[in-house]
Amino acid sequence: MDITARVQDVLIKKFNISSDRLSPDAPLKSLQMDSLALVEFVLEVEDQFGVQIPEADAGALTVSQVTHYIARHTPVTEPGP
Repeated sequence: MDITARVQDVLIKKFNISSDRLSPDAPLKSLQMDSLALVEFVLEVEDQFGVQIPEADAGALTVSQVTHYIARHTPVTEPGP
């Protein structure tokens, strides 16, 4: 599963966001998530991907921006021997 699909999966399963509302350019705050839900989303993404997302900016971020942020900040692991 790619990063975008995993982020969308979190929003759908943990926050009951309808998949038809998850356009890449949709700001998280437009998904009718309150501030607590935004913090919980950020914590979940940080836990799953091992990244640190500034919570102050979370509501203004779009689904696409979250995905790109994760891609830029996720440690690259070398394949084993």
